[in-house]
Amino acid sequence: GGAEYFGGGGACCLYVPRSYRAALECPDSLRWKAAVNAILDQLESSQFAHFVPRTPDMQVIPSHFVFAYKEPAEEGGEGRYKVRLVLDGSKQVRGVSYIDSWAPSLPHAGWRLFLHICAVEDLELLSLDVNNAFVQVPMSSQGAKSPRVYIKVPPGMDAPPGMVLELDRALEGSRQAGNLWFKYLRAFLRRWGFVPLDTAETIYVRGSLSAGDFQMLAIQVDDIQVASQSVALQKKFVNQLGSVFKHKFSPASRFVGYDIERDRAAKTIKVTAASKVAQVLEAHGLGEVHPKYTPCAPGVHLSSDSSGQRVDVNTYQSLVGAFQFIREFRPDISFAVGKLSKFLVSPNLDHMDAALYLAGYLRRTASKGMVFGGARDYTVRVVSDSDHGNCPDTGRSTSGLGVFVGGSLIVHKSKLQHITTLSAAEAELVALVLAICEAKWVCSMLWELLRVRGLVRAYTDCMAVVHMANHQKHLQRTRHLNIKRHFLKDEVSEDRLSVEHIPGKF
Repeated sequence: GGAEYFGGGGACCLYVPRSYRAALECPDSLRWKAAVNAILDQLESSQFAHFVPRTPDMQVIPSHFVFAYKEPAEEGGEGRYKVRLVLDGSKQVRGVSYIDSWAPSLPHAGWRLFLHICAVEDLELLSLDVNNAFVQVPMSSQGAKSPRVYIKVPPGMDAPPGMVLELDRALEGSRQAGNLWFKYLRAFLRRWGFVPLDTAETIYVRGSLSAGDFQMLAIQVDDIQVASQSVALQKKFVNQLGSVFKHKFSPASRFVGYDIERDRAAKTIKVTAASKVAQVLEAHGLGEVHPKYTPCAPGVHLSSDSSGQRVDVNTYQSLVGAFQFIREFRPDISFAVGKLSKFLVSPNLDHMDAALYLAGYLRRTASKGMVFGGARDYTVRVVSDSDHGNCPDTGRSTSGLGVFVGGSLIVHKSKLQHITTLSAAEAELVALVLAICEAKWVCSMLWELLRVRGLVRAYTDCMAVVHMANHQKHLQRTRHLNIKRHFLKDEVSEDRLSVEHIPGKF
């Protein structure tokens, strides 16, 4: 395609090109050309590659420019014309131009616990963004056996005939870029005294609360959130990072696409996806969608009925993909999004209607989110439930669970069970075991961060499950679930878990 029409801020109206050629032909060609020259100058100054003669045995990988326009932060301000040079990693061959591509991401549950600790302990919070992170990583950091990566000379760059570029630094889009950056940054953080958690490799800790030198890092690729016991510790880390990497400060009210509101007097941090909701509704022309009061239409049970009228797959996937991002801090839509996610391959009109219904609910509740912090409490509590046999396609049940640390919800899930249970009690048992496994992971993170350990308190509205957990009596009807039942009993007998009854209705 040539260009995409973009309207922003009322006073701004321009084209965002999809190719270098389109950038030279569009109405804003002078500005886009200047942005291309700026990124090429930046790359050349970082010595990202050098010219080598092309030989027949080389795998030469194409690259392309990605264009984006960033609207002004304030009305009447000037927007930014952004250009990135991206490698076409899909053309790379394992063992020829890359070896390893794996890199961890920040687990949402880990970040929620990070925010709870930050709020409760009233830590200083700061967000940073490393500039052009991948280009700051030498390709030689892979070691002597690192494969060489050759790319075509990008348009706009002067090059001698018959030459290609050999990368000296990682480039966005390459298969190994994320892996190289993760390992490169980790090496420096360890040198500065930070220790990555075994339970979440993108969360780091240094010092302790009792010593007054406690710091935590939450890292998502090149976005870093720093929580420290003092401003002096914040400055120390910023200086350490600045000695190696170019970076800039990010707004305290935003991190990895979510909106953050902090009330230091109440010791709380609220996270919402309000900006993302507004963006999604506008992008899909749903700004005036009728507001709804529930995430799902009452009495509607979606199935994979092939007789339904088909809808555009890309539109449905785009909408549900956005919902999946939003639900991480909106547990009230978790069940609805889980149902919609089952039909991503072949959605029909019923599925799209359900997605639009959820969009209406999000429009009415866009400012809702999750609040972390409050009282200084690190007790781990678990609640679980299930809807027995409610899936019309498989007859399986859905587990619902929440893991709390103090008053903060750290883990929330709505997940279709992998087995077909024969009774409501069995479905409740499966749900509770899943919840306990999540709670044990949270307990491990708490221990690594704060050296805090205690009894996990679990609550279920099924008395049969309470009896299974608290009594050694053999229950004939659950023999086929023996492993799960024995797991619960062992946790209780070792005083790591208590299972209590809670009313299912109030």
